[in-house]
Amino acid sequence: MTVNDRLDVALAAGAAGCHLGQDDFPIAEAQAVAPPGFILGGSAGSVAEVRRCMAAGAHYVGIGPVHATGNKADAGDAIGAEGFARVHRAAPGLPALGIGGVSTDDVPALLAAGAVGVAVIGAVLGADDPQEATRELRAAVDEGRRLTG
Repeated sequence: MTVNDRLDVALAAGAAGCHLGQDDFPIAEAQAVAPPGFILGGSAGSVAEVRRCMAAGAHYVGIGPVHATGNKADAGDAIGAEGFARVHRAAPGLPALGIGGVSTDDVPALLAAGAVGVAVIGAVLGADDPQEATRELRAAVDEGRRLTG
């Protein structure tokens, strides 16, 4: 399990990691208090932000928002799959997830742009059948990985 935004909760819960946004606890400081093997991820919507995540020692980055999202008021402007690709190119070797307003339809373009996966809220929680939506997302990621090698 990875906890979003709250390093204190992640550590207290014995989570595997924590995803820290640009305005959350600094990744570099989290590295100093996290146990060995603890996964720290960051968020980036620009080349400058992804470079900060890399310099701080993030293990992965969520790049976006791909589309506008009602789930994160502070998500910033949508960058689309093209913006994802541009930001990701500035972080060679850093695993990246497409994040923010992502739907099943976005998965092929994001994986083709170098994403290792996607992070979603609305695509599952806003679906009439969240279980089926999860299956469809998983199938899209699996197929995208098969096609992109």
